[in-house]
Amino acid sequence: MKRLGTAFLVGFLVLLGAGLWFYPSVAGWKAQWEQSQLVDDYATEVDHAEPGKAEQLAQAHLYNDALSAGAVLGSNERIPEGVGHLAENPESGEKILPYMQQLNVGENDLMARLRIPSIDVDLPVYHGTSDETLLKGAGHLEGTSLPVGGKSTHTVVTAHRGLASATMFTNLDKVKEGDTFTLEVFGEVLTYRVFSIQVVLPEESEEVRVQEGRDLATLITCTPLGINTHRILVTGERVIPTPQSDIDDAGKKSDLPRFPWWAVGLGVALLLVLVYWGYEIRIYRKTRKNLPDAAASGNTGAASNSSAASNSGAASSESTAASAGTANTAGTVGVAGSEGITKIAPASGSAGAKASGARRRSRRRRRRIGRHERFAGGPEGPPATKP
Repeated sequence: MKRLGTAFLVGFLVLLGAGLWFYPSVAGWKAQWEQSQLVDDYATEVDHAEPGKAEQLAQAHLYNDALSAGAVLGSNERIPEGVGHLAENPESGEKILPYMQQLNVGENDLMARLRIPSIDVDLPVYHGTSDETLLKGAGHLEGTSLPVGGKSTHTVVTAHRGLASATMFTNLDKVKEGDTFTLEVFGEVLTYRVFSIQVVLPEESEEVRVQEGRDLATLITCTPLGINTHRILVTGERVIPTPQSDIDDAGKKSDLPRFPWWAVGLGVALLLVLVYWGYEIRIYRKTRKNLPDAAASGNTGAASNSSAASNSGAASSESTAASAGTANTAGTVGVAGSEGITKIAPASGSAGAKASGARRRSRRRRRRIGRHERFAGGPEGPPATKP
């Protein structure tokens, strides 16, 4: 029983270790699956958005035109701060909607869809960069240009890196110059090609400003992984015209997450533990089945030994008694006759008792013979009388 308990404990510890080992992969896969469901529904929600796509895009361009866009990465700050502001009297004279009402498809604050093919990223982009928002996906930095493109615009998108529960921008440092990423916004596809990758030290400040005539987008996250003291800035410039392949992929369902290889690892670990448990249970049952036979064999042996001891004791007692009887009655018995005295060997047990009786009878017989001989004068007749 102790061995079986040890086997179950070992198996449990193996499964626990496998679970801890694969937890980041499982959590990341689950988070990516949930995010993919959101971006898959994004196209449908955009089609039913009120106001419609064209009107919302026009409002976003007006917002960018009125915005003095920019952001600052302050020293020892984890998230950049938007410093752009709207002009009080836009030249168009049209009313500018506030930030949270721009590019809004519903109550979930979803603004756009970000794809980075080189590192398998497909994320929803939300309004703002609050902690709650960045736990759900990427966030657009308020105070920078809305992600609708146009000359003299610079949009900034940020996301977490190294979360145990999601991948997000964990692999952003693997992006190389020349790689592309896309922003899908209300049916529009904007493709950007990376031309600058910067790592900003924690004590340094960096301004992310609009550059005249250029359409730029910057992705920001913390680095190094697990330490997060620095910031990495990946900046791309708009590719015009948009590649046809990117246009064709717009609105398609996400192909992420990929096949869950972690499930294979967990399955193998579980299978090995089950086989091990089955083997130990089989050994335990076999051992338990053999216990009654061993007990019966032991009882039989004990009974046999007891019987042998009893018989031996009885035989010994009888032998002792017989020896005593022999000592008392044994002897040499002589029987008178014409050929002398016949010696009778001592006997033991019941035979000894018979021999004892025979000896008594023999003695009586000898006495009678002696008396007869004395009376008759021996075999030659009675003794002669004197005259």
